[in-house]
Amino acid sequence: MNMTLRKASLWALAALTMALGSCRKVDADISSTSVLNASANRTVMDEYIEREVTSPYNIQIYYRYTESEIGRNWVTSPANEYNSLQFVNVLKYLFLEPGVKIIFMNINSFDFPSLKQYYHTLDSLKTVLETDTSVQAEYDQWKTWLDGQNSTYLERLKDVYLRTMYHEAAHTFHQRVEPTTDFDKITSLDYRQADWISGWTREGKKSIEYGFITNYASQEPHEDFAELFGNYVILSADEWEAKLVSADVIPAGRTRSGRSIIEEKIRIIKDYMLTTWGLDMDKLRAQLQARYPNFARQDFTTMTSSTTQQ
Repeated sequence: MNMTLRKASLWALAALTMALGSCRKVDADISSTSVLNASANRTVMDEYIEREVTSPYNIQIYYRYTESEIGRNWVTSPANEYNSLQFVNVLKYLFLEPGVKIIFMNINSFDFPSLKQYYHTLDSLKTVLETDTSVQAEYDQWKTWLDGQNSTYLERLKDVYLRTMYHEAAHTFHQRVEPTTDFDKITSLDYRQADWISGWTREGKKSIEYGFITNYASQEPHEDFAELFGNYVILSADEWEAKLVSADVIPAGRTRSGRSIIEEKIRIIKDYMLTTWGLDMDKLRAQLQARYPNFARQDFTTMTSSTTQQ
């Protein structure tokens, strides 16, 4: 699996930038580390990125502002180094280690402070609990709060960033070797092209009941492929099942439920990934989600040799 991801990464480029709602205001804390021009001397951050990302994965990360890398349809400003470092470490932890030109916007809002010190308290209480049950209530209270914080972090990360990472990674596969045309034919008459944005709502229909995991998936087959791959990998088994339950409807005038269509599509994608690239999507999914429970324990603001589970 790692070899597959590394091969797909040979053309990867990640640019860390921030999107602004207008050009009326830019960050007041822009400094020489923010980036308007490449630094004459390599910084500690440069060395860290080279060692931890560029060298092992062949992915070049631009955290300094490089205007030529950004489309003119965005109004952007430099990402600060603190948030960029966090993003690089999360990229390693939940994307590169488990398992293209991608431009990630809104990096200056990317902030997942570590709760490691609070987990230390929880771990201490757990040790005491082995001989003293009087701390059970306190332990339960801490655990409930930390589990809630961890879950909140992951929901933010999945919706804004993680889904994008795996969606774009999926495109690198089909761009090299197209999957079977059987995939394209399953819902060929229901792809909406540009009308995916408002078409379903206007008609009072739900795209998932017609076999699309998201509205965006109904744009065209390649986006359908990427959305299915990305959602399947990042969602837990329960979250995925909830999606399928909501799709388990046969629309008027149709003979199949959205669930049966999605399940057929995901079978084709899994088979394609395994036979063409040697990538077992279920193993990738398991490796990624095994890291979820410890996400809030991690300190993504430091430069360490590797980001490991604790």
